Amino acid sequence: MVKGHILADVMLAKTSRWLGLAGIAAMDVPVQGDDQILKVSKRAGAVLLTSDVQLSLRAKKRGIEVLLVGQKDLNGQLAFIIKSLNLNKVSGKSHTIHGWDESEP
Repeated sequence: MVKGHILADVMLAKTSRWLGLAGIAAMDVPVQGDDQILKVSKRAGAVLLTSDVQLSLRAKKRGIEVLLVGQKDLNGQLAFIIKSLNLNKVSGKSHTIHGWDESEP
Protein backbone atom coordinates (compact mmCIF):
# COMPACT_ATOMS: atom_id res chain seq x y z
CA MET A 1 0.00 0.00 0.00
CA VAL A 2 1.28 3.46 -0.86
CA LYS A 3 1.86 5.62 2.21
CA GLY A 4 2.48 8.91 0.42
CA HIS A 5 1.87 10.47 -2.91
CA ILE A 6 2.13 9.12 -6.41
CA LEU A 7 3.92 11.17 -9.05
CA ALA A 8 3.77 10.50 -12.76
CA ASP A 9 6.16 11.62 -15.46
CA VAL A 10 4.84 13.54 -18.45
CA MET A 11 4.06 10.35 -20.39
CA LEU A 12 1.58 9.28 -17.69
CA ALA A 13 0.14 12.70 -16.85
CA LYS A 14 -3.33 11.78 -18.14
CA THR A 15 -3.25 8.60 -16.08
CA SER A 16 -2.33 10.53 -12.92
CA ARG A 17 -5.26 12.87 -13.47
CA TRP A 18 -7.62 9.90 -13.64
CA LEU A 19 -6.10 8.48 -10.45
CA GLY A 20 -6.70 11.86 -8.81
CA LEU A 21 -10.32 11.82 -9.90
CA ALA A 22 -10.64 8.44 -8.20
CA GLY A 23 -9.47 10.00 -4.94
CA ILE A 24 -5.91 8.73 -5.10
CA ALA A 25 -3.21 11.21 -4.10
CA ALA A 26 -1.60 11.35 -7.52
CA MET A 27 -0.32 14.10 -9.75
CA ASP A 28 2.01 14.60 -12.65
CA VAL A 29 5.48 15.94 -11.92
CA PRO A 30 5.45 19.68 -12.70
CA VAL A 31 8.94 19.58 -14.24
CA GLN A 32 10.52 18.04 -17.30
CA GLY A 33 13.85 16.36 -17.68
CA ASP A 34 14.80 13.13 -15.99
CA ASP A 35 17.15 14.72 -13.46
CA GLN A 36 14.46 17.13 -12.27
CA ILE A 37 11.82 14.39 -12.12
CA LEU A 38 14.14 12.25 -10.01
CA LYS A 39 14.99 15.15 -7.72
CA VAL A 40 11.33 16.04 -7.11
CA SER A 41 10.35 12.39 -6.59
CA LYS A 42 13.17 11.82 -4.11
CA ARG A 43 12.40 15.01 -2.19
CA ALA A 44 8.69 14.18 -2.01
CA GLY A 45 9.26 10.56 -1.00
CA ALA A 46 6.69 9.61 -3.61
CA VAL A 47 6.18 6.61 -5.83
CA LEU A 48 7.18 7.53 -9.37
CA LEU A 49 5.07 6.22 -12.23
CA THR A 50 6.83 6.05 -15.57
CA SER A 51 6.75 4.15 -18.83
CA ASP A 52 10.41 5.07 -19.48
CA VAL A 53 12.64 2.06 -18.79
CA GLN A 54 15.82 4.15 -18.42
CA LEU A 55 14.14 6.58 -16.01
CA SER A 56 12.87 3.62 -14.00
CA LEU A 57 16.37 2.15 -13.72
CA ARG A 58 17.85 5.50 -12.67
CA ALA A 59 15.13 5.95 -10.04
CA LYS A 60 15.81 2.52 -8.57
CA LYS A 61 19.54 3.27 -8.36
CA ARG A 62 18.72 6.42 -6.37
CA GLY A 63 16.45 4.57 -3.97
CA ILE A 64 13.23 6.03 -5.34
CA GLU A 65 10.19 3.79 -5.30
CA VAL A 66 9.16 3.44 -8.94
CA LEU A 67 6.53 1.56 -10.90
CA LEU A 68 7.29 0.88 -14.57
CA VAL A 69 3.99 1.01 -16.43
CA GLY A 70 4.14 -0.86 -19.73
CA GLN A 71 0.49 -0.79 -20.72
CA LYS A 72 -0.36 1.58 -23.55
CA ASP A 73 -4.10 2.06 -23.01
CA LEU A 74 -5.52 4.14 -20.14
CA ASN A 75 -7.72 1.36 -18.73
CA GLY A 76 -4.81 -1.06 -18.70
CA GLN A 77 -2.56 1.51 -17.01
CA LEU A 78 -5.11 2.28 -14.31
CA ALA A 79 -5.80 -1.40 -13.61
CA PHE A 80 -2.07 -2.19 -13.44
CA ILE A 81 -1.29 0.71 -11.10
CA ILE A 82 -4.23 0.02 -8.79
CA LYS A 83 -3.34 -3.66 -8.54
CA SER A 84 0.44 -3.16 -8.26
CA LEU A 85 0.18 -0.52 -5.54
CA ASN A 86 -2.70 -2.27 -3.76
CA LEU A 87 -5.01 0.71 -4.19
CA ASN A 88 -8.23 -1.28 -4.44
CA LYS A 89 -9.60 0.34 -1.27
CA VAL A 90 -9.44 4.04 -2.01
CA SER A 91 -10.95 6.80 0.08
CA GLY A 92 -10.27 10.48 0.57
CA LYS A 93 -9.31 13.22 -1.81
CA SER A 94 -6.34 13.86 -4.01
CA HIS A 95 -3.64 15.95 -2.38
CA THR A 96 -0.85 18.18 -3.54
CA ILE A 97 2.61 18.02 -2.08
CA HIS A 98 3.37 21.06 0.06
CA GLY A 99 5.29 23.65 -1.88
CA TRP A 100 3.91 22.81 -5.30
CA ASP A 101 0.58 24.57 -4.96
CA GLU A 102 1.32 28.29 -5.19
CA SER A 103 -1.89 29.09 -3.29
CA GLU A 104 -0.50 27.45 -0.13
CA PRO A 105 1.34 29.70 2.37
